[in-house]
Amino acid sequence: MATIKSIIGHYIGQLRYGHKKLKSQEGGLLVKHYGNVDDYYKHQKFKNKYVDLRDYGKKFTQFLKGNFDSWEFGEGQSVLCLAARDGTEVAYFKDRGCFAVGIDLLPINKTSVLEGDFHKLNFASNSVEIVYTNSIDHCLNPKRVFDEVYRVLKKGGYFVLDNISFGMDDGTYETCRFENETVLKELLSKFEQYKRFPSSRSKYTVYIMRKKK
Repeated sequence: MATIKSIIGHYIGQLRYGHKKLKSQEGGLLVKHYGNVDDYYKHQKFKNKYVDLRDYGKKFTQFLKGNFDSWEFGEGQSVLCLAARDGTEVAYFKDRGCFAVGIDLLPINKTSVLEGDFHKLNFASNSVEIVYTNSIDHCLNPKRVFDEVYRVLKKGGYFVLDNISFGMDDGTYETCRFENETVLKELLSKFEQYKRFPSSRSKYTVYIMRKKK
């Protein structure tokens, strides 16, 4: 159930940012345009002032279990979680025996999530075995994010794209979407597809891509 704080935040967000709509650009990418990069960062950071996370972790953990409990990734593997906010996904991978850490523009759980930008990862090349995100629709430039993921992944490493959907489904904080699957796959051409399956969260798809060996 929404709190007064979250309801107020929703309406303030609509007033400040509701005029920004996704617009189609060449290549089939739907994006919101900003006057400068700082405007994008302010927009993304704004939501954490009002978002209600009381039930978020429990619900998100159930989605993660539904999507990935059957995936046998190895104990001790390194996992980087992008836009991890309160660290729910970090905790999930730790519970599976992984060495996991998250980054976020405005981390809430600073014990497991570092301040960072997924457009410019502060990690060494070829250093991570799994990169996970369910927030690619909040990035400013998906190609740049995908290039950074490719850089930090070890050969044969996995890039997990959760909560993917297509078309014009404009939200207050979403900044990009893909018109169709072809657009997404073209942007992920450096990777090979390992798995694709319906998410335990309805209307979404999970893609597990692999860095070519």
